[in-house]
Amino acid sequence: LGSCSRHRKRSTAAHFLDTMESRMPFPVKAIQVDGGAEFEAGKRSGMHKHSVEECFFILRGRGKAMTNGNEYELDPDICIHCPAETPHDFINTSDCESLVLLATFSKNEFETTRL
Repeated sequence: LGSCSRHRKRSTAAHFLDTMESRMPFPVKAIQVDGGAEFEAGKRSGMHKHSVEECFFILRGRGKAMTNGNEYELDPDICIHCPAETPHDFINTSDCESLVLLATFSKNEFETTRL
């Protein structure tokens, strides 16, 4: 799928968290569950990139992920892996429901660049 890959997980979010490190393409060093992990109906993250690898797990809602000119549908229990320096944007396509993501990073400290 180019620089980002999409994986469907048959597990629940809780099970995903319990087994996260065995499934991630990198050792998890940080988990973001606050600010920026929830997008209200019709909102987007804005195109950006991080200096480290990142995986997102879709907890609730529906939307689209944009990266390198590709578009991927998002729904619950989807995991998205983005290598370091990969531009990406999340768009909530719902008229009424929030899009909620769990973000994990390969290092505790990293830089985010808005594009």
